[in-house]
Amino acid sequence: MNNRVQKCLYRVRFMTKDDNKIVEVIVKRVVSSEFLGLIMLEEFVFSDSKQLVLASEDKLRRQFVDTKRLHIPYHNILSIEEFVPPKGDAKNVPFIRSAE
Repeated sequence: MNNRVQKCLYRVRFMTKDDNKIVEVIVKRVVSSEFLGLIMLEEFVFSDSKQLVLASEDKLRRQFVDTKRLHIPYHNILSIEEFVPPKGDAKNVPFIRSAE
């Protein structure tokens, strides 16, 4: 049996309040918020890649880079996917992006 605990990440897709765009973020924690009717996203994960960055990814990175916690209404959440990131594969590094 494997004694190592695998670090799971969460891919969360939600609708923005302002312009109803679908946004996809990668976070380390998803929990029910202490604020009624909200879900809390914590510890955003960004790619450290110095390769080409798409304008939409860069915009969202700048928007959430200093965010400690994000509280989103349950009805704005489209999906939450739990996954274990692949090791050593630069093509599959988690990042934040617009899901259009």
